[in-house]
This record gives sequence, structure tokens and C-alpha cells, in this order.
Amino acid sequence: LGQATKVHDYLVVYFYGLTEDGEIRAMDDRISTSMLYDNFLRHLPAGSHIRIIFDMCDGLKLELPCKYIWDGPKSVTQTLSLDADIVAIGAEFPKSISYPMTQGALTWAFLQSCMEIRRSGKYTMNYNWKSILTMISLKLRQNNYDQVAALYTKTEQAKRERMDLV
Repeated sequence: LGQATKVHDYLVVYFYGLTEDGEIRAMDDRISTSMLYDNFLRHLPAGSHIRIIFDMCDGLKLELPCKYIWDGPKSVTQTLSLDADIVAIGAEFPKSISYPMTQGALTWAFLQSCMEIRRSGKYTMNYNWKSILTMISLKLRQNNYDQVAALYTKTEQAKRERMDLV
């Protein structure tokens, strides 16, 4: 898929499911973060766009160079050679939670936030990735879910760019 992607293509990847030891479990296969980089993300051309939403039982393990947790930025010391415009939304869980049973909460909060943006009629100009991250996290907190939304991007400025999934 990465090699078949062309400049100006938009890809949306959504995964709702289980992970184990930081690997995605897809049927009998396991997909590690390094496999995602090596076999998919590295092959996306400059000028292509990918939006990733991972709603998994133990959070997103995809470490792009910039990571923003709702409570503030977290520094990620990882240098990746990626040409595409990549934005991913996942969840972080408190260390005290050993196996959170809130799978699906991130999807619910994301969809509720998108519908709220659509209803506002301002979706073409007023919402950036940081604002959607805040909306998702507030919905999770207001409904007593343990996870906090996290935004993973290739660049620092991406969090201020217009959210283009609505």
C-alpha cells in the first residue's frame, strides 16, 4: 500500500482491536511498530497524507517524532526519515492501569467530536489537530474513561494545521 500511494493521495487507516506486547494482533499475525515503519510508512511519498486512528486495548505504540498528550507535549527522541504528512491519534493510559477495559472509548469520543464539529458548521476553518485532541480528551474524561487522547505527528507545526478528517 505504501509503495502504491501517489503524491496528493489521502489514506485513512483505522484499527480497532487488540495488541499484545506493543504489537497489533490481526488474526494469527502480529504487526510490530517497526514493521509498520519498514513496510508501510517509509514508502509513502512526499506530498501524500495519512491519517491513522488506533483504538487499542493498551494504547498506541506508534512513536512519530512529535507526540502530544492532552496534558502537554512529550518529547520523543526518535529520528525517522518519513516523507509523507502523517498524523495519528491514539490513547495513553495511566501506569496504574494494567489492562484497561475501555476499548472503543477512543473511537466513540473521536466520532462524537467530529459530529460536534460538523454540527457547528465551522469545520472548514476553526479546528486544528490540537483542538480535536482536546475535544476527544474532554469527552473521555467526562465519561470516566482512563485513557487520554494522544496526537502523534511528523512535525511540531502539524498540531496547528487544520483537521481534515471531518
